[in-house]
Amino acid sequence: KSTDKGITWALQGDFNGGLSHNPKGMAVNGTNALYVVDGDDDVYVSTNDGINWTRQTTNFGGGLADGLAAANSSVYILRNEEVYSSTNAGKNWTRINDSFSPYGQDGLDIFISDTDAFYIVDEAERVFVSSNQGISWKELSDFNGGVGNDVKGFTSFVVETNLTYQVKSCALASCNDSNFTGPDGTSSSFYQGSQSLNVGALRYLQYRV
Repeated sequence: KSTDKGITWALQGDFNGGLSHNPKGMAVNGTNALYVVDGDDDVYVSTNDGINWTRQTTNFGGGLADGLAAANSSVYILRNEEVYSSTNAGKNWTRINDSFSPYGQDGLDIFISDTDAFYIVDEAERVFVSSNQGISWKELSDFNGGVGNDVKGFTSFVVETNLTYQVKSCALASCNDSNFTGPDGTSSSFYQGSQSLNVGALRYLQYRV
């Protein structure tokens, strides 16, 4: 695990207790549970930041996995052209699509974006998308124009920003009797994060971000 954007790393644990079956996919869901599928078709979960792991199944049913993705309580595995789903934290699995593509090339990786769109990239560098939790897929594009260099990573990111805000406390419902202010009580300052509000205890409160 790294807490400084990949500069330094600390060992958290061993997900399969020293077995030599290399991981084939790793993902984290919306509640920060970590999932790993290994080269022996086993699926593991950690709910304490990767320190301790529990094997959820000894065989998800599809053979050697190509990728793993997670969203809330559901987990998904890509295997060749097939997509598998588990709705009980990786314990039981169902094949929900037996061929995401009409071309016959296997998938190389799968991920789920922050908007819950599902994506797969295949051996021919084509990118596919699913808007119904991996059941049906459509082709989007070829990410590198047909160049035959296999994909080694596939992900998305969320752009973060900082919000500032001002507030005003008013006696009138229209709030025309007050001005927006920040923490120093003037209109030239702005709150950030979870600062205590410096306003009077009047009947109405307005804020702007």
